[in-house]
Amino acid sequence: MAFERNFKRGINILLTGGGTGGHVIPCVAIYEILKENFNIRKALYLGLKGKAEDYIVPSYNIPLHYINSSPFAGFSFFKKIRALLKISRGVFESMLEIIRFKPNLIVAAGGYVSAPVVVAGFLLKPFFKYSIVLDEQNLVPGLLNKVASLFADTVFVNFKESVYFIWSNHCVYTGYPVRKEYRVDYSVEEEKRKLGFKEKEKIVLITGGSIGARTINKVVANSIENLAEFKDTVFVHSIGLNSSKDYNAFEDTVKILQSKGGLKFEVEGEIIRGFKEEKLFYIGMRFIRNIFEYQKASDLIVSRAGAGAISEILALSKAALLIPKRGLPGDHQELNAIGIAEKGGCEVLFERRIDGEDCIDKNEFVSTVSELLARDEVRKKLSRKAGVLFYDKTEEVIVDTVRRLLNGEKEEINFLSGVYEPEFVKFQRYFDNLVHYLDAIPEKERSTNLYARFYSLKIDEYLGSQDFMVVNRGIKLIGSLRLNDRYEYLYRHFDSFKGFLRRNVLIAFKKSDNFYEFFAETVKKGLQDSYFEVRREAISLFIRFFREMSCFDEIKEKILEKIYERFESFEVICEAIKASALILDEDRFISLNRRFLTHRNVRIREAILDAVRLAMKFSSFEDVEKLSVFLKKMLITTSEFKPVFSVRQKYFDTLKALEGKND
Repeated sequence: MAFERNFKRGINILLTGGGTGGHVIPCVAIYEILKENFNIRKALYLGLKGKAEDYIVPSYNIPLHYINSSPFAGFSFFKKIRALLKISRGVFESMLEIIRFKPNLIVAAGGYVSAPVVVAGFLLKPFFKYSIVLDEQNLVPGLLNKVASLFADTVFVNFKESVYFIWSNHCVYTGYPVRKEYRVDYSVEEEKRKLGFKEKEKIVLITGGSIGARTINKVVANSIENLAEFKDTVFVHSIGLNSSKDYNAFEDTVKILQSKGGLKFEVEGEIIRGFKEEKLFYIGMRFIRNIFEYQKASDLIVSRAGAGAISEILALSKAALLIPKRGLPGDHQELNAIGIAEKGGCEVLFERRIDGEDCIDKNEFVSTVSELLARDEVRKKLSRKAGVLFYDKTEEVIVDTVRRLLNGEKEEINFLSGVYEPEFVKFQRYFDNLVHYLDAIPEKERSTNLYARFYSLKIDEYLGSQDFMVVNRGIKLIGSLRLNDRYEYLYRHFDSFKGFLRRNVLIAFKKSDNFYEFFAETVKKGLQDSYFEVRREAISLFIRFFREMSCFDEIKEKILEKIYERFESFEVICEAIKASALILDEDRFISLNRRFLTHRNVRIREAILDAVRLAMKFSSFEDVEKLSVFLKKMLITTSEFKPVFSVRQKYFDTLKALEGKND
């Protein structure tokens, strides 16, 4: 009753969020949910002129006013200053709008337009009584949304894992607020009939969002001759509103399509239709206002991996091929897609960067679409999994949370407790965990494993960085993924790398399934390196490919010299002792290493045992009895204060192995 008394005349809702449909649509969806459950007296939308909100908001009969704002991340210092000035202007404009409108609730759904509105709302809050709600759709929020979260009373999140990144601790898990059109039952056959398609025709909806996706548009246009070969299939392509100086989505796509011979294309306003032998197989539209009708009618959706696009696919339980945009803050689209694909809810095709330009491999695109269209059971499985992943309590949670906020019962809201750390964050926080995970992927699974596919495309970005720590990531990934075509790059840049990077190049080579001639040259360089870990790993690489390098006498002599060098690191000596078992016969091995049998450093004594076991593994020694007599003179105690001596155990294991071989 308290709510009814406080808001008898209804509530005023100020909405913001924009730039792309991915921010506008959830904001409108929240408005619709609130409209169904509250008495809304007035609504106002603050957005950017010429963006997606210009096309979407008016259709919901919500007044739209414009303010200034600017993106902030990724700019140079001077551009950041200009962006801050524009945002500051937007804050002042938003303050005037708030004073005039007198909202009871401010709902901000992200995009850089929402930042000045939230800041303005926070600054005026001591003088007005209203609540601020921020809606974060992506798993990884952008910088401005992280800042804005500090000013909000609560943050609606689409992923529980988002709590890990958001700076506010007032997060509520709502899932994604899809529009009411997506929350009703429907018939695919009926939707096809409504749009004028035949029931037997497969409908493939391709969309890059309201603005459009250049890489998707290009791969579709360049693959159009292949797509025309699909039987009883119509491709519906949402091309996008982008009309910037360097790229006009619709016009540029039409040019590529019309350059293809053997096909007929007709342009009518902002629609282009493609025919093969008078049969319609392609419809391209600049902007599809009723896109949800095409989504319902589709058999397959090819889409970006923004949170909104994914949630609509899940809500409709659709089979989908997600093509995430690369290079976004936090790789959030790629990681959104991986998160769904890991649970079996979609297929993923990653963009790659070639000659400084993002692109999609045409052959990979055509073959993936072909396989999905050819296998009904695969699409049905994707569809079922997608439906299971959709969170259907969004409306209930949003209504309850807003009601409590308006009633002043914030302390009773069910905020998320604890931090849900995503798997990929664990990998990125502890990069070596990722390396170990990739190391363990069997060769036959490397081309299909999601993480292997994703991180193989990140390597160029890492190697091109000015930060040597980031370059180090690229080197480690080349080793873990056994990317043979990248080894020569590492060899060419070996001398220019810092010490620990040179070490990791050698480790990467050691993981290779094949030997390359330049491995031997790298070992030669490594043995003369000033960094002891590089010398150690150079010897380790020789051991890994000792048969292939057995003809390099210079390398073998240099390794044996390391055993006698007075000021050499004991780690290098240990590795050289192991290698000596593969270089020498047993008599020379025993003669060389006899003086180490009672060495005070237990690691050196253990190295002798490792060397013998290595020789046994590769059948380098023949006189097993002679080796047993040699080893029985070893000191097997240790100065380490442990109840179990590792050298003692290793000693007994080695002798036991020798006895077994002798039998």
